[in-house]
Amino acid sequence: MTDWINRHQLAVFVMTCLLILFGGNELMSRWSHRLPYRRKLVEIAHTSNANLLFVGNSLLDGYIDEAKLESAAYQHGVILRGLNAALGATQPPEQELLFEDAIEHQPSLRTVVIGAYDLQLTSDVPTRVDDLVGNRMVAIDSVFSMREVQAVYRFDPGQKLAVELMRALPLVANRGSAWRDVEMLRRRMAQVGMPPVATNSMGRAADFDALEAGSVTKFDEEVQQFLSSQQRFNSPYRSILQQAHDHGLRVVILIMPTSPFHRQTFYARPSWKEYLEALRKMAAEEQITLIDASGWMSDPHDFVDHLHLAPRAVGAFSTTLGATLATVPTS
Repeated sequence: MTDWINRHQLAVFVMTCLLILFGGNELMSRWSHRLPYRRKLVEIAHTSNANLLFVGNSLLDGYIDEAKLESAAYQHGVILRGLNAALGATQPPEQELLFEDAIEHQPSLRTVVIGAYDLQLTSDVPTRVDDLVGNRMVAIDSVFSMREVQAVYRFDPGQKLAVELMRALPLVANRGSAWRDVEMLRRRMAQVGMPPVATNSMGRAADFDALEAGSVTKFDEEVQQFLSSQQRFNSPYRSILQQAHDHGLRVVILIMPTSPFHRQTFYARPSWKEYLEALRKMAAEEQITLIDASGWMSDPHDFVDHLHLAPRAVGAFSTTLGATLATVPTS
């Protein structure tokens, strides 16, 4: 009798755990639909008749005023209908996935603009499974097949199994996103009665300092490593460029506007001039237009940190960009 009771209690316990697991997974899956990367996927799927695609990270995500860009291009006799597939807090592999999703949903695309800064186009950024949190979760979203994901990340068998587990268990995959909301609440409470801190559209400006090179010495070293090696775009961008050419898209590389501080600290250096010249040569060989917009915005107040535009500068940047893109040859 006692054995039966123990088995019954164990069965109830196991069933309760399974119900919590499945229920938690279902709730987390529905909750994840409000995350930024999910909204970006919806935007890509439901935008109509886009012929201009933007690919990039937080320097471009949310920093295009499509109406002003299209109006400026129209004044030059060119019709542009933009779709901004750039997504903040992503690396080139996620941008490749978003690009592939866009060319699948948008048959009218004619041009892709890749927004970049510093050595983003050529530096390899190894990805671990643990890195696939926040907006990088796009890699484990069911909209992409495991075959597509594996083609981008080239995970080893153990990593591939871990990714498949995360895709099957949203409760595991969304752990970082859930803690993000907890951290945001903690920060708001910690700021009560304290002096205000600098912020941008994505949170505290200080959180984005890591996007810059740690020092000019490190910056110079990374440039020299590139110049002394086989000069080429990194794997995700090589794939984007190849697919763009296969689909008959013209490609534009846009060196994003950066603050006067960033330009004086890094772009005024001989190493950057050498790097940019090498990049121009690579672009010319691939029949790619390179637009250096790094100095377009000269007022420090046009930036909320060293890299991201302030809201007041988005309109002017978009107008200039629209007029510039209208002059890019179509072939």
